[in-house]
Amino acid sequence: MNTRWIFCLLPMLAPLAICHGGSEVKVTELRDGIYMMENKGGVIGLSIGEDGALLIDAQYAEGYETIREAVAKLTPDPVRILINTHYHLDHTGGNEGFGKAGAVIFAQEETRRLLESAQYIQSFDNHMDAFEAPAIPRITFPDRIVFHLNGETVEVYHPGPAHTGGDAIVFFHEANVVHAGDVLVRYRYPFIDTPHGGSLPGTIAACEELLTRVNDDTMIITGHGGLSNKAELVAFIEMLKVFESRIAPLAAEGLSLEEIEAADPLRGYESTAFPASEFIRLAVEEMRKEG
Repeated sequence: MNTRWIFCLLPMLAPLAICHGGSEVKVTELRDGIYMMENKGGVIGLSIGEDGALLIDAQYAEGYETIREAVAKLTPDPVRILINTHYHLDHTGGNEGFGKAGAVIFAQEETRRLLESAQYIQSFDNHMDAFEAPAIPRITFPDRIVFHLNGETVEVYHPGPAHTGGDAIVFFHEANVVHAGDVLVRYRYPFIDTPHGGSLPGTIAACEELLTRVNDDTMIITGHGGLSNKAELVAFIEMLKVFESRIAPLAAEGLSLEEIEAADPLRGYESTAFPASEFIRLAVEEMRKEG
């Protein structure tokens, strides 16, 4: 059987391109009042309606005006609530702009802790400066917070250590739309930020829990790669389990990283973004630390 990751056909939705300052935002209405916005950085979710605008993630700082303009094309209301799905700059860089404009920023409490101090992400040789007000989340939650706005019950919950130690997944219950942040990504090996609380087994567990909450009609906004669905979530879980089952015995044998890479434990699956060697390194380091 060919184990290549094959993605299922998704509903044909008509995106709208909104341009600002030479940058284009692809905006797709998923269900009434709920949008997916794609530009540079993590995929954004947006809810608009009579209670105001709720934004999920804010991409890079330099994209703030582009995203703000795109939101303004859809609603006269400014962003009232901004939810960070985790701390990485491609999801939080726009915090300062939206915070200055009056948005209240929400995040899982570990995400705020990580943003309060400088961080270094070795996988991308990326140095992050500490965030300060108004970019820092003002309201945090340990496990779960619920918003009731725009006719939706918006549940934001922490799935436990997964992509990072402070992930948040956002569920629009009435519309049956989920924003999974970087817990679920498409067309790539996932970057699991184990030095900052992430976990390969935790990511599998988080996705398995999400699987119990969705159905064939659920639209899942991924952190990278656009729109997904239940079938792709199942395939993503299966892929991660294959990786774990192949890497774990090699790590337990005490093989070097070079020897483990040579065994090609990610064979049969392709990635267009995150390198196999880095995925393997992070997984092995986590397994040996726990062992």
